[in-house]
Amino acid sequence: MAQPQQEQYQEDGYYEEDAEYYEDEDYEGWLWDDAKQDWVPDPNWVDPNAQPQYYDDDNNTTQSAQMTQSHSAAGAAAAAAAVTPATSTANTANTTNAPRVHTASSTSHRASASAVASSQRVTPHEMKRQQQNKYESAQQATPKIDESNIPRVQISNKVNEYESKPMLDKLPPGSRDAYVAMDCGNATPRHCRVTLYNVPLTGDTADKCALAMATVVQPMANIGIEEREIEVVDMGSDGPIRCNGCRGYMNPHVLWLKDGTQWMCNLCHLVNECPVWYRKNLDGQYQRRDKMQRYELHRGSVDYVAPDTLIKQLSECKQPAFFFVIDVSCVAYQRDLINLTVNAIRNSLLELREQYATTTEDDGDDENDQADTNTEQKTSGTSRSCILRVGFVTYDKKIHFHALSNGALHIISEVKDPFVSLPDSEILIPLMDDERFAEWERLLLRVPKLFEENALIPESENQS
Repeated sequence: MAQPQQEQYQEDGYYEEDAEYYEDEDYEGWLWDDAKQDWVPDPNWVDPNAQPQYYDDDNNTTQSAQMTQSHSAAGAAAAAAAVTPATSTANTANTTNAPRVHTASSTSHRASASAVASSQRVTPHEMKRQQQNKYESAQQATPKIDESNIPRVQISNKVNEYESKPMLDKLPPGSRDAYVAMDCGNATPRHCRVTLYNVPLTGDTADKCALAMATVVQPMANIGIEEREIEVVDMGSDGPIRCNGCRGYMNPHVLWLKDGTQWMCNLCHLVNECPVWYRKNLDGQYQRRDKMQRYELHRGSVDYVAPDTLIKQLSECKQPAFFFVIDVSCVAYQRDLINLTVNAIRNSLLELREQYATTTEDDGDDENDQADTNTEQKTSGTSRSCILRVGFVTYDKKIHFHALSNGALHIISEVKDPFVSLPDSEILIPLMDDERFAEWERLLLRVPKLFEENALIPESENQS
């Protein structure tokens, strides 16, 4: 706010030195009086937009008499000017005095008109009130945001149909949308969904984009309403036809060569020989003539019947295991991920043990209703029937194996070519073995305190 201007001026008992001129305020013609704590009219203010006014006497008769006297004096002065110069000067002086009466009258009228105009002017308080009302009315008339341009979630009960064909101008439906999927040679979004619908063409573009690409695969997903069932394909004792290079399965996108005697894998582009019993002639578009009769050649999702040889191989495999890899670097500590990870693993395994024990007891009761079986026999039978094993390993810039027998920590510094420094019995335990599971649980719960020194390492020096 500008400093008030102090000037000595007195008119009608009003001192201008007591008033402050606020140059930044848009209140022309008004002054703030500190003594009265209110706005007062400015005596020196002239409205720049006002029209020029001419003030007349109140009495028209007096005005006509004065005008007649003035014209008479002017004629007498003109006649005397030709006779005597001195007389002419005196008459001229008298003539000039005549308009002064009219001038004084005009001055008084102007002062009175100024007073009337000052009383009719809008006060600053009323100006603020008018501006506020005008602003509020403008806000109500014109909203800040156009509601028609606000994006909204489109909720509709309409069920869209989606055909799993390569379509560049149509994206797959969202995971929460209601749709009916038609299998047209590609897996539907219920079974296979990619995180990126536009894949970078070159490696340099992918590095610059820095977008992670992944695929969510759900081979056992439930089909939607009004969708076709997943067909089962049985190719006999030899099992399904697979690529000799990448072990990919026969699918609608392989390329047939040499009149159907060979086929090229669409994954690794290796040319494979087609079995004699599976051969068929090709049409003009190099497609098998029995394409629509074989589900594996025109469906994106099928279920193959596992042959006996594959089942025998799986039965001879090693026991399955859940092996958890826990990050104990400084970044994990600063984000409080260690405790969350350890507790999540422990709670998940405890729940899995409870579910498996309940399922085993129910099956045992259905098969034999012997009431003399005690709890110890049930526990031992459960531990022998469950082949699932669990274990864990920790890492930062090194790999740490935790020995189950004595709790020793085996550290592997060569992370580029690592090796397992302990036998399976030291790092893997049966899930349903209560005694060994309790010891393994103790080793798991000590992990947050065992590597707590990593929390003091700055994140910029992280080498994990």
